[in-house]
Amino acid sequence: MRSNAKKYLKVLTAVIFCALVAAGASGCAGAGNEVKITGSTSVQPLSRELAKGFMENNRSIEITVDSSDSTKAIEAVESGTADIGAISRELENGESEHVGKVYTIAIDGVAVIVNNDVKVNDLSLKQLRDIYTGKITNWKEVGGDDAAITVVSREPGSGTREAFVEKTGVMSDSEDMTADDAVVCTSTYKVVRTVSEKEYSIGYAAFESAGSTVRTIRVNGILPSENTVRDGTYPIQRPFQYVTGKEVSEDAQAYLDYVMSKDAQSRIKERGYVTSE
Repeated sequence: MRSNAKKYLKVLTAVIFCALVAAGASGCAGAGNEVKITGSTSVQPLSRELAKGFMENNRSIEITVDSSDSTKAIEAVESGTADIGAISRELENGESEHVGKVYTIAIDGVAVIVNNDVKVNDLSLKQLRDIYTGKITNWKEVGGDDAAITVVSREPGSGTREAFVEKTGVMSDSEDMTADDAVVCTSTYKVVRTVSEKEYSIGYAAFESAGSTVRTIRVNGILPSENTVRDGTYPIQRPFQYVTGKEVSEDAQAYLDYVMSKDAQSRIKERGYVTSE
């Protein structure tokens, strides 16, 4: 009896040990099956939609999406704290040295949005530059009401801001000349909300994110749309891109391959974005 009891105890101990080892291995596998994306708030909604599509057929891989800005995205993939960085601008001088590969997933127009009190329907690039640098401070100077202009901007490091200041000429000799009294917002959502709430305000945001609470105006006579962004006639546009570090995990590569697939490109179009091809 004692001999059988000892044998039973040994078997039970072995089973428990194997179970613990298996649980540990399973836990490690779960951690390894997470792909982290971080970066531009403008790209975040698209990343979430693409992640959803990917995980429908890849249930063992979890895609997590959070936001910061384009500059921090590049820092994250370089340091290894993220698998994929989402940026809403072209790479700047020296940044290509810190990333492995770049994937253009869509092209985005940066819409100029105004509060519904604003009567102006069209601004030139020069007028936008003068408004954002503080040279023009009243709507009457551009054909609107006699009312002070409230300038709303994104924060330094934002890909949306960098695209806007470059295309409008607010960036001069590598210096961002955005007016010091501009209201600075840290996300696309906050820009749209601020412009909708502040009388006689102006801001800029990804055109598919502008929504109905603000009014999108023409730039150089052109409204942002899929056609005008694709053919280049709308003057303020930028790429939505994914960047990776020098090494890419199999799971991250599987997601990137999906992003460039027909299914993913269809999802991009359905959500109002312009595909790169």
